[in-house]
Amino acid sequence: MSNEKLARMLLFIYVLELLAVHFVNGYFYYTVINTWMYNIAILPQILCYVVILDVGKGKMFIANIVLLVLIPLVFILALPSTTYEGGKAIVANEIDSNEATFIPTSYSLIQTTDKQSWFIRDYSYHYEVKVSGEVQYYVVDPMTAGVIQLEEDFFRYDR
Repeated sequence: MSNEKLARMLLFIYVLELLAVHFVNGYFYYTVINTWMYNIAILPQILCYVVILDVGKGKMFIANIVLLVLIPLVFILALPSTTYEGGKAIVANEIDSNEATFIPTSYSLIQTTDKQSWFIRDYSYHYEVKVSGEVQYYVVDPMTAGVIQLEEDFFRYDR
């Protein structure tokens, strides 16, 4: 395989990885994952691409393969313990009522300050649940899957 085809194929694979990271983050985790590190990882990939084009296979080829394996591995290891939908199941188990109905809102995240992670943003999932005619408010920590019932709506000032 020519150097140019190989370099383009490796760059294409990285772009697919990056798209997958952003899709999983947006669709399953409601943007709780910090994607800036994955976005910055494209710089060494582009450097490897240029070197492979000029020099050919060698140390940069190996570095590129290591990056292609390392990025998804770090992503998988750094995933939060629960998704937004998983948080709903945790809240439903916490409520222990057959009449619980989740109320759709435009707010799905609450900013917190207690997390210290490069890979997970400082947010918790926010839920409104109607139980026996009463509206209750819950937050779930995506890292620990811990549930906290709020006394009142966190976003009460917007309504």
